[in-house]
Amino acid sequence: MREICLCCGYAIPEAIGRRVPCSAYHVRCAICEWPVARSHLSPKGLCEVCQDDQQRREADRMIEEVERVSSDRGLRWRTERELILRTLAEKNGNRTQAAKALGICVRTMRNKLREYRAMGIPC
Repeated sequence: MREICLCCGYAIPEAIGRRVPCSAYHVRCAICEWPVARSHLSPKGLCEVCQDDQQRREADRMIEEVERVSSDRGLRWRTERELILRTLAEKNGNRTQAAKALGICVRTMRNKLREYRAMGIPC
């Protein structure tokens, strides 16, 4: 016959024929303080429910970070485009001089302008 822990209802297989306190086999979750069998506890001391919640929160934080970075990337792209087009206008359409003024390679300037034209942006 197996002993059953009074605080959590888990069966304690090692307690056959002797009284063993629950704390020897169960610990409380670090967050919700629910009694959990030591074998089901995560390395951080969390029960499965709290572990899942923590992973879900971390995933949500990562999604928010990706969204923030992608919105920053869009802003950076628009700013770069405006700077290239303004510099090109100041240099009267001379790509070589505009590239030198911006500190980029002429080939990079050509590729950027080709990309803008493909998107329907007049250059």
